[in-house]
Amino acid sequence: MQREVKNPKDVPVQGKFPREPLDDFFQRHVDRLIFALGDTDLSYRPEAAKKLAKFGEAAVPALIGVLKSKNYSARVGAANALEGMDVSVVPKLLDALEDQDEYVRWTIARAIEKIIGKNPRHDWNYAIPVLVKALGDENENVRACSFRALVKSGPPALYALVVALGEGNEHVQNGAFGALEEASRDYPKDMVSAIARYVNGDRGDALLVTDSRTGEFFGKLDNLMFRCAKGMQDAA
Repeated sequence: MQREVKNPKDVPVQGKFPREPLDDFFQRHVDRLIFALGDTDLSYRPEAAKKLAKFGEAAVPALIGVLKSKNYSARVGAANALEGMDVSVVPKLLDALEDQDEYVRWTIARAIEKIIGKNPRHDWNYAIPVLVKALGDENENVRACSFRALVKSGPPALYALVVALGEGNEHVQNGAFGALEEASRDYPKDMVSAIARYVNGDRGDALLVTDSRTGEFFGKLDNLMFRCAKGMQDAA
């Protein structure tokens, strides 16, 4: 009769044990966790997302696929798991930022913000136009995450934000101004250069038309220039 092993130390160090290919073993566990992302029991979802994140890059293809799932809970869980990955997942997250469900968009925007925050020196130029557009999202949490992601993107985002300040809709303008206010403390010289590039470039020709919109835009630029001057003085 086979002895029951009650303690891990009792496991014999010799002998053969039932095995399966590591790829199959891994895939079986990933599949179970992916399924759990959409579980009707809410308590399973965050734990499944955490465990998938621990699998690292090997779980990314499956998680990217879930972003297109019809199960919105699974999409949320996949975005939560992907926020712990590296910069390579951001393009797919940007694509998914068009999701019809606002809570999914919020989770995706938050994931993008966290990844950018952990990698501020990465070249985020490809992400900036999408994030600026997201400043106009109907969901305020999506707007807030996009706003913070743009601030964390650093100087490369400044010109696009100045353009958005002058040409975007109300939500985009408000988000762009808030992001520029935040950035003026850390990048005052870069901000001045971005504003000068806008005013002196082809887009600046539109400022020759005197109306209330142009006047409001100039007022915001004046405010930002004052903040930049103060920022440079404080840094001197």
